[in-house]
Amino acid sequence: MIRLIATDMDGTLLERDHVTISPRSCAALRAASERGVHIVLASGRPWCFVRDSVEKLGCVDYTILCNGTSTRAVAEDVWLDRNGLEEPVWRRLFGMLRRAGVPFLTYSDGEAYLERAVLAEMGQHFCLSPEFQRTAERVITLVDSLEEILAGRRVEKIDNFFVPEAVRAPLREELASIPGLYVTSGLSHNLEISSAGADKGRALAQLCARLGIAREEVMAFGDGGNDVEMLRWAGCSFAMENGMDCAREAAGQIAPSNQEDGVGRMVERYVLHPEA
Repeated sequence: MIRLIATDMDGTLLERDHVTISPRSCAALRAASERGVHIVLASGRPWCFVRDSVEKLGCVDYTILCNGTSTRAVAEDVWLDRNGLEEPVWRRLFGMLRRAGVPFLTYSDGEAYLERAVLAEMGQHFCLSPEFQRTAERVITLVDSLEEILAGRRVEKIDNFFVPEAVRAPLREELASIPGLYVTSGLSHNLEISSAGADKGRALAQLCARLGIAREEVMAFGDGGNDVEMLRWAGCSFAMENGMDCAREAAGQIAPSNQEDGVGRMVERYVLHPEA
């Protein structure tokens, strides 16, 4: 019996525009919630980029954010777990990424920060749908200096939204020399850096332990490298048909793509109508 459904957002629950949740998937998740199933959004995004989807669905109990760095109870509006990169570490990483010429967003305390000097590069390298562009403009805080705004704070995640192929391998090698990092990719062209031990799988396991839910009672959906640990841990896991090879290898089954109501169809089949 499934008691909790955890789903990634981009490339999984959300359609190609990174905003739309299909009516079928919405209805399936709401119906599961009405039967007492906990609904969890497990995303690489920070809270400011997840809030709209939480409101649209209206049935989300918890959010796992920034690849497992933070977990939030929606109804109570409280953080259950919070982690992050300490200041000496993120300062070192900022310098490394700038020397490599890699543009990045930074997430801290549920918010997203981008230096004004990088704004043009984001539009040039990261093709945003008009819908997502409006969301980004609304929730991203533009700053002159990340070091100034983040002084004394932890960083939940550094999102290198476009890493040129020629830079990717050398950058990963350099990052591997720094202890205490979790480096993954949610998309084929990006690189995401957070603190070690803060992956979606570990965060989901901790949440389920808090709720008294066994892994065999968990259904999970994902499509990217940052979903691998979650897909391996959940007792019933699905990689999307459009997913990366690493996600497909980690999952127990393959679901239809995010453009074909994959999440909704699998929830209908295995949770709402398992006898069919």
